[in-house]
Amino acid sequence: MRFRFGPRRTASNLTERYNDEELMAALGVPLTSRRFCSPFRDDKHPTCNLWRSPNGRLLYRDWGLHDRPLDVFKLAMEIFRCDFPAAVAKLWEIMEGQLPVYASLSIPYREVTVSEPVDLSVQPRDWRSNDLLWWKGFGITKGTLDHYRVTPIQRVWKNSKLYYQYIEKIVHPAYHYAIGSSDKVYFPFNDKVRFLHEDGKAMQGLEQLPDRGEILVITKAMKDVMVLKELKYPAIAPQSENTPISDILFKDLTNRFDGIFILFDNDKAGIRSATKLSETFNIPFVYVSASKDISDYVKLAGIKEAQSFMDAVVKRLFK
Repeated sequence: MRFRFGPRRTASNLTERYNDEELMAALGVPLTSRRFCSPFRDDKHPTCNLWRSPNGRLLYRDWGLHDRPLDVFKLAMEIFRCDFPAAVAKLWEIMEGQLPVYASLSIPYREVTVSEPVDLSVQPRDWRSNDLLWWKGFGITKGTLDHYRVTPIQRVWKNSKLYYQYIEKIVHPAYHYAIGSSDKVYFPFNDKVRFLHEDGKAMQGLEQLPDRGEILVITKAMKDVMVLKELKYPAIAPQSENTPISDILFKDLTNRFDGIFILFDNDKAGIRSATKLSETFNIPFVYVSASKDISDYVKLAGIKEAQSFMDAVVKRLFK
């Protein structure tokens, strides 16, 4: 009697037998060149896409969940919450029909809107009373908007094509953030695309920081940076809660400020990202228990209550 043995269940043998498209499809990833909704969570907006790496590997990225693209093995590791050898074994079982195709999973996630790195050109317009009234709802004054180089927009060109044009009482307003030498556009009333930006690594609020200070807050949005400015606390914000902060930048900040803490969103993703950043740099993190973030808290409770909250946090952490 002769026995026939299948291939050893290694990663290299797996990729020799099956291509990346077959393996991604086996995990439930749609094979499309367009942006798509995540198959792994309740995703109301298309926030995922596929592309080829320089070495030809197919990569998957969920812009609301991952700070970098994942190959099929790293994606399987996240899906199954396991190490690399176990992920390889799971993929073998799926491909050989011993496990069902994985297309209904639960990965911790919060709903986000798409933020795309693009080439932008912006035509500003004059401030109107309705613009300033909307920002004032978060306690942000015209002086602070000017300080952070925020302007209302008449037109936006994305990759040389007209993308947006403001029409009063018909098209909702949008706002331009000048962050260093890069442009970012904020569409506060657009549920599909909330931001467009040129540089996904540009640190918001960095150029407005004082040379030295007592307290620095690391938050998650330019709007929060401006709210904290109104509350007399210097702040910076990465482009998202998942955007890493370099060791060089953090060392510079620790030399300039006596105390640093994190103030991210009060949701699972915000707390998860704050915990990771806190552990990386050994700094504390807090969140606003009464609302999603400090901006919403100002809108909910008023600037005085937000000031009392921040003062109490700083006293508890550093006094």
